[in-house]
Amino acid sequence: MSKEFLVWNLGQATEHNRNAPWMRRVEQQLGGREQGEMEITEERLKRAIVKLPNWKAPGPDAVQGFWIKNLTSLHSKLAVQLNECLETAQTPRWMTTGRTVLIQKDKTKGRAPGNYRPITCLPIVWKLLTSMIAVEMYRYLEDNDLIGEEQKGCRAGYKGTKDHLLLDKVIMKDCKQRKTGLAMGWIDYQKAYDLVPHSWILETLRMVGVTEQVRKLLGDSMSRWSTNLECGGHNLASVNIKRGIFQGDSLSPLLFIICLIPLSVVLREAKQGYTFARPQPEKVNHLLYMDDLKLYGKNKNELDSLVQTVRIFTQDIGMKFGIEKCATIVMKRGKKMEDDGIVLPGGEVMRDLGKQDYKYLGVLEANEIKMKTMKEKVRSEYFRRIRLLLESKLNGGNVVKALNTWAVAVLRYSGGILDWTKEEQESMDRKKRKLKTINRALHPRANVARLYLPRSEGGRGLKSVEETIRTEEHGLSDYIKCKEKGYNRLLQRLTKERSKQEYKDQREEHKKQEWKEKHLHGQYTKIADKTDTRMTYRWIRNGFMKKETEGLITAAQDQALPTRWKKVHIEKQGGTSMCRMCNEREETIFHILSECQKLAQTEYKKRHDKVAQLVHWNLCKRYGIDHDRNWYNHTAEKVLENDKAKILWDFSIQTDHVIQARRPDIVVKDKELDHTWIIDIAVPGDGRVKEKEREKVEKYQELARELRKLWRTSTTVVPIVVGALGAVAQLEENVGMLDIEKKEVDRVQFSALLGSARILRMVLDISG
Repeated sequence: MSKEFLVWNLGQATEHNRNAPWMRRVEQQLGGREQGEMEITEERLKRAIVKLPNWKAPGPDAVQGFWIKNLTSLHSKLAVQLNECLETAQTPRWMTTGRTVLIQKDKTKGRAPGNYRPITCLPIVWKLLTSMIAVEMYRYLEDNDLIGEEQKGCRAGYKGTKDHLLLDKVIMKDCKQRKTGLAMGWIDYQKAYDLVPHSWILETLRMVGVTEQVRKLLGDSMSRWSTNLECGGHNLASVNIKRGIFQGDSLSPLLFIICLIPLSVVLREAKQGYTFARPQPEKVNHLLYMDDLKLYGKNKNELDSLVQTVRIFTQDIGMKFGIEKCATIVMKRGKKMEDDGIVLPGGEVMRDLGKQDYKYLGVLEANEIKMKTMKEKVRSEYFRRIRLLLESKLNGGNVVKALNTWAVAVLRYSGGILDWTKEEQESMDRKKRKLKTINRALHPRANVARLYLPRSEGGRGLKSVEETIRTEEHGLSDYIKCKEKGYNRLLQRLTKERSKQEYKDQREEHKKQEWKEKHLHGQYTKIADKTDTRMTYRWIRNGFMKKETEGLITAAQDQALPTRWKKVHIEKQGGTSMCRMCNEREETIFHILSECQKLAQTEYKKRHDKVAQLVHWNLCKRYGIDHDRNWYNHTAEKVLENDKAKILWDFSIQTDHVIQARRPDIVVKDKELDHTWIIDIAVPGDGRVKEKEREKVEKYQELARELRKLWRTSTTVVPIVVGALGAVAQLEENVGMLDIEKKEVDRVQFSALLGSARILRMVLDISG
């Protein structure tokens, strides 16, 4: 491996021009402030430790955040040692040594230096120290308004790229509407983070008034910054970092921002820039997001002047343009004009954009944002992610979470930037529902409004395209209203009357009403409202089912499955509406799941026994009686006993008097508490859950009285009742009486629903 390869991204030692003519003006603008001295206290250290990720890849010290967080006895000593580093302005060499792993981007491109992505991991103690320094330094810069409105990178409380994209969009639209002149230039720095000189970092820290103790500490550590290069598990070399920022900690991006503060000061002094006429004259000549720089002038001459100013600054601090990625565009009377670009003194040319587009902060633009092209790119990526997730083996809840984070993130970034029409949004939502249907995660006749309701309300929890984009637009409106100073004054025309929260609440209420008002789909909501709604919808909130089963159960609740009753009475297809199994009553969902006599002693019994098996397994587990590791493999024996309890399964109790109901599902005699539980299980139609619980209690009262006399124990009847489609009334309280873990309540409901899904597939011949 050549030496050139080893240092390609680390640069060479260099100095900035200390005698640059603009330097004195910048010092005058930034001078007169000084940060107070800093102290590392144990309280400050603990706040920094809380923010550490637990298992992020470690540096050469091989220590991960988990250990620092949990070895609390070290915190006080660590605070003392870090404070000593700050006071003496010295750090041990191991703290300033990183670990850089070179990851190949594309195997087909071979071992070219540019085909490797360097990922640097730093020692955990160094990251702790610099994170505390960064917090105090950032607070000082913000309090003294030193960073400036033009720089939005790495700033808390700002939208970052969205700030600049919105302002950029407003500038280009204003130019077209007023039919005025505008010249824009995109500046790209060549390996900006790797080439900034250490001398310039220290100089700008001095200019903005960062405390001397921090400057000395950083100056001392910079002289020893180094990293061990690794590739494919092999250690390649140890390289001293003589130029660039020690990337991998929270201080590094802040240092880079500070390095570019003088550039903003110089450009702010310039007379050139694009001027808004309303609501009040406001000049904008540059926007910065970290090293992404865009310049604005009212004509080419102004843009040329701004470019030359930036070029001089760049050369004086020892950095370079990435000229191949720089571009310009000139507009006259709101229209794009042909141009030759801008010639730099060295003969290099900043090309005119011509018919091409420029990707600025992730969005393609020229004289305007390329709406059509960007929309197609967003749509393509959005549906690619949806397909990948729907074809995965994730369960129903995790699929929705992934869709709402990974897939929706593509749309969320475009909200407020791209002008999506209502028709485009609805079209994307329809296609998404179609993809879910193809992957059996959604029934084609299921209720649409329910799909987008929160899971805690019985919905599927999916975020619609329209809601995502509109919520983002209202969120940006709220943000603009809060940030009235600076360039955000120019964005006031984008604000909306309603707040983001008002919009979300109104949308949710509308969807609830839409679901409830449906003649078929709304039937289940009326049943659920009469039960413990929180527990009834707990299965869908937990999201543990396969997406196919979840889609089937929700479709059954919505009465959307192809029963004979639905085909005759709703779809008007003709034929008979009588049950295909018993031919005695009309074939509805509730009839199939709980009323068909042909299924009572077969499928209903299997479902009932699975729920009872789960309860029996938990009781064995509680009393320390031998049981299988997994409940679904458990075999319930007629009589099980140890010194703690006796458990009877489907056992006919012998009594002195003739009692009709003397064979409950489970009887538990607790020897220590001297108490007996009579447990009976049922999976009725959802509308009969409360009635069934009362029926079970009344049914076994006579047996309970007999057992009190015969066994001389107190006795309680415990009904375990779950609706065929998940409705529950007092399930949590009843299971709690048995002192079974709370999570097992969910399994009881889950088991009943799986049994119902099996019955529906069998009767209606539904695949999956």
